[in-house]
Amino acid sequence: MIILYFVIGFVLDVLGTLDVQCVIDKKPIRSAVLAFIITLIYIFVLSQIILSPDMIENALSYALGGAVGSYFTVKRRRS
Repeated sequence: MIILYFVIGFVLDVLGTLDVQCVIDKKPIRSAVLAFIITLIYIFVLSQIILSPDMIENALSYALGGAVGSYFTVKRRRS
């Protein structure tokens, strides 16, 4: 499960960064769709992490995936 939470954190942060870019580029429909998807996934994942017996490990894995996702997206946009 730890790898799954890492991947989900990564994907959500990539989507979140893309959502910010849509706001900057003034693409409201695309931004709204991304915000909807991000919120649904985030609520589900957060509830699963809180209810899991390995909450700390899963939360850390999710947060690390998010950090790597942000780094990857920003690094990719700069090149």
